[in-house]
Amino acid sequence: MQVLELKKMVETVIDILRKEEAPLFLLYGDLGAGKTYLVKKVVESLTGGQTAVSPTFTLLQLYKTPIGEIAHFDLYRLKEKKDPLEIFETLGMADFIGHVPVFIEWPQVVEDIVRKIVPETYKIEIFIKNGGERRYVFSK
Repeated sequence: MQVLELKKMVETVIDILRKEEAPLFLLYGDLGAGKTYLVKKVVESLTGGQTAVSPTFTLLQLYKTPIGEIAHFDLYRLKEKKDPLEIFETLGMADFIGHVPVFIEWPQVVEDIVRKIVPETYKIEIFIKNGGERRYVFSK
């Protein structure tokens, strides 16, 4: 487990994206903690400026980057749903997980399913400290 600042967290994620074919990043944090902001900074760094937007309402955003397509899911609106398999299938997550790099915000909804497909996931927990400073706790 590592505790990192934003810049170092972005560098770490990009290093993984360049070395691994289809890593899975599970993003945890309170509402407004900066999960989408982290993905935005990663995409901007990879593309030289392409803007990443929150998939809160669309549930999925795809980004074309020099290392290939990246999938970004936000399951916040589905976090109270009872059937993880239905969510997984309805969103077509199997088409992405294990095939392209994937970021999932609010992954608790489908965590057991995705860990069966990709047992070695990357977990990023984002905490807001006093004064609004973020801390990124990174583990595999």
